Amino acid sequence: MDNRLIASNYHAEYTPEESASLMRLRVFILMRWIAIFGVIAAALIASKIFGIGFPAIPVYIICVFMAIYNLILLYQYRSLKKEKTGGVIHRARVYSNIHILLDLVTLTVLIHFTGGIENPFIIYYVFHAIAASTILNYRTTYILATVALALVLLLVGLEYAGWIPHYNLNGFADPTLYQKINYVLPVLITLATVFYGATYMTTAISGELRKRQRQVVSLGSQLLEEKTAELEQASQEMTREIEMQNRLSAANRELSESLKRLKESQEQLIQVEKINALGQLSAAIAHEINNPLAGVIVYTQLLMKKLKGDSFDKEDALNILTKMDSALANSGNLVRSLLDFARQSTPTLKSVNIRNVIEQVIALVGHQAQLKKVKIMRDEAPGLPSVKADFSQLEQVFINLILNGIQAMPDGGELTIRTTPAGDGMISVAIRDTGYGIPPENMKKLFTPFFSTKEAVKGVGLGLAISYGIVERHGGRIEVQSEVGKGSTFTVYLPVYPPETVIPPEPMA
Repeated sequence: MDNRLIASNYHAEYTPEESASLMRLRVFILMRWIAIFGVIAAALIASKIFGIGFPAIPVYIICVFMAIYNLILLYQYRSLKKEKTGGVIHRARVYSNIHILLDLVTLTVLIHFTGGIENPFIIYYVFHAIAASTILNYRTTYILATVALALVLLLVGLEYAGWIPHYNLNGFADPTLYQKINYVLPVLITLATVFYGATYMTTAISGELRKRQRQVVSLGSQLLEEKTAELEQASQEMTREIEMQNRLSAANRELSESLKRLKESQEQLIQVEKINALGQLSAAIAHEINNPLAGVIVYTQLLMKKLKGDSFDKEDALNILTKMDSALANSGNLVRSLLDFARQSTPTLKSVNIRNVIEQVIALVGHQAQLKKVKIMRDEAPGLPSVKADFSQLEQVFINLILNGIQAMPDGGELTIRTTPAGDGMISVAIRDTGYGIPPENMKKLFTPFFSTKEAVKGVGLGLAISYGIVERHGGRIEVQSEVGKGSTFTVYLPVYPPETVIPPEPMA
């Protein structure tokens, strides 16, 4: 019998989890080829075009080594596809463990020969933690994340102590940058938070998806048992009468259709929910973290130049350090926003003047509206009561909604904030823009985590999901009305505080 036919038959017997494991191995192999050619291209561009000096020969040797063990993984993957069901997941995890460890060691050596801590691509360690979480268990994933961080610390420490040579990216970074604690320590702290933050998020998502996958398989088995029981009963009661034969045929058709629908739902769960969500998360985290780190490197180099010059301006130095602090804070804010979404912290409810919240938010985002030529208008009913809310969490909600409205009007427009009583012990805050609107097919997905209609550089799709959770925990709700080409209105309903706390109306001009 043809081997390809045998492999095909075995593949048909795989469980959805086994099929997903094979699919991930195939993705690992493809991504490693991309990484190999990317490293070669980056080395050529850096040395030939930008004139950045570094030992190129070790880099190319590392690429050859990666290609060799990637070919070995390709052979293992093809042999694994011919295996019967039952041992696929265990072997796939063993192969993944070995190759992720090889990747970590290879990346560490590559980083060593290309600048060490001064190389901005050091953030790429996080991809291995994300990749591990898609196929390995929680404990192994956290161990690999710890190993990755340990390798970084070992490399940085050995270079800092002078026990191994440091290869400077000549023409790109200051040759003594790897010995500057004020640069090295923030980078290491950021890497640690990114490693464990990404590992926590991806393992949580992967674990939930695996759980759902097993539930689908269990439901399929239950459905199959039920339909099989019906067929057995129909067979026992079968007579020569045509009516019983028709019932048996109908049961067979129903079973076939149910199995077909089950297979389609399993494929959709694996292909859409898991790959799409993890892909968006990893791309967004890598982009959002890499930008602030690149900014810190530039500001550090600028500060070094000023320190080496004849004249040193303390105010300029403080300004540069402030910008560096802001860049690192942006990285921390991203990680915190992801953790906030995962933790869903309980708000501290107090009496809050909604007018003060709106004014504070406008003060924070007003300059962005001016840059986008967006005019902000307020329409506030007099004598509004206080709301029962957490001031900072409520501020976060309105910052998200107002910034979304501003970004929906790239050519300028009007953004109206209307605050009115809504009855039933609630007040409403409606934020209306005159932007491009939301297509009907996207309305049901607006508050889904990681769903975004913006370009990748503008968001990771968590703002509305976080805002929805905050408002819900306040005992309120968010409603959306939108029309393509005319704009959107997001209305937040919040419960009022006891009626004795009433905000006096503003004096007439």
